[in-house]
Amino acid sequence: MTRDLEEHIYFSSTGTVCKVILPVGVLIKKAGGASSRQTVYRMVDSGDPPWERTRFVGHSMTVSALAVDGSKRIYSGSSNRLIARDKVGEELWSWGSSDDGIHGIALDVDGMGIYLAGYSSQSVQKLDRDGVKLWAFQGHTSQVRTVAACPLGGVYSAGSDMTLRRISADGEEIWSLTAVEKNPILGIASDQDGNIYLACANKSARKVDVDGVAVWQLDVGVTLQNAVVSPLGGIAFCGSSGTVLMTRSDGTEVWRATIGVDVVQGLEADRSGKLYAGAKGVWALDNGGSLLWALPENVSTTVKALAVDEEGRLLAGVGNDVVDLRQVYKIY
Repeated sequence: MTRDLEEHIYFSSTGTVCKVILPVGVLIKKAGGASSRQTVYRMVDSGDPPWERTRFVGHSMTVSALAVDGSKRIYSGSSNRLIARDKVGEELWSWGSSDDGIHGIALDVDGMGIYLAGYSSQSVQKLDRDGVKLWAFQGHTSQVRTVAACPLGGVYSAGSDMTLRRISADGEEIWSLTAVEKNPILGIASDQDGNIYLACANKSARKVDVDGVAVWQLDVGVTLQNAVVSPLGGIAFCGSSGTVLMTRSDGTEVWRATIGVDVVQGLEADRSGKLYAGAKGVWALDNGGSLLWALPENVSTTVKALAVDEEGRLLAGVGNDVVDLRQVYKIY
């Protein structure tokens, strides 16, 4: 057994080199000169597990939405509450009630506005960084399931009324586009040009341009739940039967991966292009669809919300809590 200058401990067990990260309490397994990326072990601690310090509590209902701004402020939403926290997880303020039912969060391009998809209220609401409501848009006729910031200002919103809407920063509708009948829009993502990509319940992906003109539709054979634009190019979608797939901006499917059999609802990408998918656990895939690691242990509820900050810190909504997975797990 040996210890390095950073207080990491190394020891050998049955031919496997193991490394212990003392401040976090994580055991990492390395065998045959390569990291084991699908099996991550945690040390047993006789006292309070040190990783519990990275579990942020406060919600009484399942966390269904997450976002992190440029200052690393964390916003988490559930069916009855929005909570704002500083970068270390201390609560700054909270807002909302069961009448709101927050199902999605998007941050304004200037970082000063917070847009909320109101599932119960059937509305889009905008708050400032202090939690003061600025306006509520009531133009939807059913549950609002998802929102995405428009790079030109304002926000896109969509949901069970099968209609995509572009709303100005002042809360006025700019345009709307109704999808095909019986096709709720479950997730949306926008690129730097303002194009919007739709994850649809009728087993299709769609692209709409910044002016509200439909560009293409791709039939994918599974119900899609969410979408994210990769910084390396391409648009990732996730959905039923454990499906994660990547398309080009022209609607061509590039690859498809299957991670278990559960519905994949959470989807996020970091600055390197790595994808994170949330089902009953969290999976990391590279931009080519290859599995990097999986953390399926001790998760009995679906991870519906994921967020990554500019430094790669990965946050997940696990049950009623927000968990900082980069502190809980260390991939060596």
